[in-house]
Amino acid sequence: PGAKYVSMPIIRSMDGGGILVELGHGVRGLVPATHLFDKAQTSGKSASSYRSKIRSEKFRVGNKIDVRCLQVDVEARRAILTAKKTLVQSDPDDPITNYADIEAGKVATG
Repeated sequence: PGAKYVSMPIIRSMDGGGILVELGHGVRGLVPATHLFDKAQTSGKSASSYRSKIRSEKFRVGNKIDVRCLQVDVEARRAILTAKKTLVQSDPDDPITNYADIEAGKVATG
């Protein structure tokens, strides 16, 4: 968790709006729909059609994207990733990877 992967190929669009990314060595990562954009979906038809257009262009199968690992399942060889720009571009020296490790006063991007 916390590792950044650059220019990873998108290998599948999922029914729920997420995407599947090939990380290498047979490991695939899921970017859930909630982790494709920094901002949450706004209501309204025009906002929805704009988001759909961006999603279909930016997250098309074969495109390459930058992602950051959020969670790993070693046995299943799978990972949960984020493509949120603020989380991918941040370069924390000490990222929060587990709630149990959080201390009072700790500041993090998220």
